[in-house]
Amino acid sequence: MTTTTAQNAQLVTSTVDQEGGSGRQAPAVVSPRPAARRARSWWRRTAAMAALATVGSACLTPVSQAATTYSVTSLTVNVDDQAVSTNVTVAASTRTTASRFKVCVRDYKDTAMDFPGLVDAVLEPSGTSYSDTKTFGVGTYRYWACLKVGEQWSFLGTAKTFTVVPRTTPTSTTSTMPTQSAQSAWEFSYGESFSSDVPLGQFSKVYGSRWAGYQGIRNDTSRNGSYQPDKVLSVKDGSLDMALGYDAATGLYNVAAPAPQPPAGVNGGSPEYLGMRTSIRFKTTNPMPGYKTAWMLWPSSYRWVDGEIDFPESSLGGDIWGFAHEADNGTPEQNSLWVHSTATYAEGWHTATTEWIPGKSIELFLDGSSLGKTTSNVPTKPMHWTLQTETDLTAKAPAQSVKGHLMVDWLTVETYRG
Repeated sequence: MTTTTAQNAQLVTSTVDQEGGSGRQAPAVVSPRPAARRARSWWRRTAAMAALATVGSACLTPVSQAATTYSVTSLTVNVDDQAVSTNVTVAASTRTTASRFKVCVRDYKDTAMDFPGLVDAVLEPSGTSYSDTKTFGVGTYRYWACLKVGEQWSFLGTAKTFTVVPRTTPTSTTSTMPTQSAQSAWEFSYGESFSSDVPLGQFSKVYGSRWAGYQGIRNDTSRNGSYQPDKVLSVKDGSLDMALGYDAATGLYNVAAPAPQPPAGVNGGSPEYLGMRTSIRFKTTNPMPGYKTAWMLWPSSYRWVDGEIDFPESSLGGDIWGFAHEADNGTPEQNSLWVHSTATYAEGWHTATTEWIPGKSIELFLDGSSLGKTTSNVPTKPMHWTLQTETDLTAKAPAQSVKGHLMVDWLTVETYRG
């Protein structure tokens, strides 16, 4: 358990009357993102890096607040696993009613993750307190006291930080594809272990009944890559091989987005599930900066507001990340969960597992260890799985010299028993 305390903080106020922060965008499964969404995704990625640099800095420049001033007499945060508790006391120079009084929290992308707070709180000169507990995903967060009087938000004091670390209860992973569920809540549906080797250009002929995906789409999400499965997908030594890189003959950066399908007679032959537990064992032959995974559960309604779960989603030249977008509340650009591991794609085999219980929870595991869980804004409608592999969400194309192979040893799908 860790404790962070801020005392006797000075008043700082915001001139912007809004609570939210920016989130991430991610593509639809059957077509590239619209241009506006692509632009917003790039901006948010850039903003995320800027947000990290501001940790520990003052929120805003101090200014005066009419006839009443406020001070933070105490602010604490206690972290116990993923349960984060806060207690804050704010004093007003004169008795004042704040329409909102809470602890503001921002993640690394500056997305609002605030504690709910009090409504119509009476702030006394002797001090008014608020306490609460909330679950957070793995990561580092900034926080400070904040309140709204009239139409103006006041951000009080200097931003502090707290960190939620991964749970350290790993279980073993295996190089052999499981053929049954290890947990009673789940039932094994199907798996793919790539038992038949096939050369480039022949994947769909051999595996076409068990795999779908993007075909002939010129642009990926960043508009730098081109989905060319016949030039990317093959099977070698029992593993799916995605050959990513620049094709000098066509001038295209070749990527692919294969989508596993259940065998005939399983789940009615449909890839759509209401509740899924997906696992995939993967690695890259070398770091490939400029390329990324966005392996996702995407709503079968093809409506982003119905949710999106991406794991792993990150650059093939860096660490492994995962994200869950808020569902069913009209703000899918916000994340209900984001997780980070220092593991990399090129260091060896990893197994990523996504557990989605509709309307209840999403939990992401890497090599048997939970990286984070959320119970907020969880999708409630059927979803399907796509291994979207593309170029990074930046304006700049990958270096033409960057080439490599993303290997998949096996994957499984389990359905929720309910």
